[in-house]
Amino acid sequence: MSCNTDIIKVGKKGHHVFSIENFAIRKSIKGKKITLSGIDDPADFILIPEQNLIVIIDGSGEYWGKTYSLDSLIYKKSIIKKTETIQELKIINYNNESRLLYFADNYTKKIYSYSIDSINLSNSNVLPTQVLSFKGKDFNYRPVIRQDDGAIIEPRTNRNGSHASQFDFYFRNGKFNFSAGSFPSYIGGYKLHEVNEIFLGAINISKKSKRIVKNYFTTDLIDLFDSTGRLIKRVQGPTNFDPSFTREIDGRIEYISFTKKSRFGYCGVPQYSKESFYFLYSGNYSSQEYSGNSILQFDSLLSPQSLYNLDVPIFTFKINGDKQILYGLSKMFRSGMILYDLN
Repeated sequence: MSCNTDIIKVGKKGHHVFSIENFAIRKSIKGKKITLSGIDDPADFILIPEQNLIVIIDGSGEYWGKTYSLDSLIYKKSIIKKTETIQELKIINYNNESRLLYFADNYTKKIYSYSIDSINLSNSNVLPTQVLSFKGKDFNYRPVIRQDDGAIIEPRTNRNGSHASQFDFYFRNGKFNFSAGSFPSYIGGYKLHEVNEIFLGAINISKKSKRIVKNYFTTDLIDLFDSTGRLIKRVQGPTNFDPSFTREIDGRIEYISFTKKSRFGYCGVPQYSKESFYFLYSGNYSSQEYSGNSILQFDSLLSPQSLYNLDVPIFTFKINGDKQILYGLSKMFRSGMILYDLN
């Protein structure tokens, strides 16, 4: 039973609103579909130019990951066999100094690190060099690992009775350090755990881990934080809409859910390349596909630069900054990737 429907008004004080007209460069680009051997259900991937490597998480087959040469897109090998130990694998990031590739399992609350050298070997038997367990914690979404000190930044799951923060910070050994990061201000009486859902989003870090950026899934907000979680800048656009939720009661269970007015803001994980941030904007209603076909490029302080309209909607992407090529996964093309030239 639905109780009430709310457009959750987000406070505008101190944040910057932008529109499509604020992008000096606006152009439509056509992608090139690339079929990849062994790919049937791609969910996530990472580009590692330093190793001439692409690692793709694919739902099909007996292995979690498949690797390809970045230059030729030729299949190399499959890695990390599917077992009961790992329930769901998400790629975190790669550290070129430590030569480690990190993955997270949201269900078992574990972070796995793998040596890139073992991944590059022809043998498919790749074992983790370290496994960190975070029992009692919820991986609300994909964590990130700082390049400089290996610290782990995890989107915090706030519970009633605790203080509201965006992030939990951990030392590289998995020991808790501190919580930080303010949520957008809003009007409405919502419980602390509901605020997590209202402002759910994805985070990433800039080069040398100096900045944390977050794009939101249920509104078109973008936040920029320093390395300790202090808010530097908050921007909103290009449509400028707020979250929309309804409170439902099912017996003794009370929860919030999307309404007919709910829209997707940004999709997937924001990217950083060559002193610029990139975001995948959707604007679709929640009854439509979770995907987008607009890439928004900002400078390192979130000032609009370029807007690229893609011919095929994608749900996640990465940027090869050396060649300014965007790689995307699309639900309309499940057997490979779509490449876009941003030059």
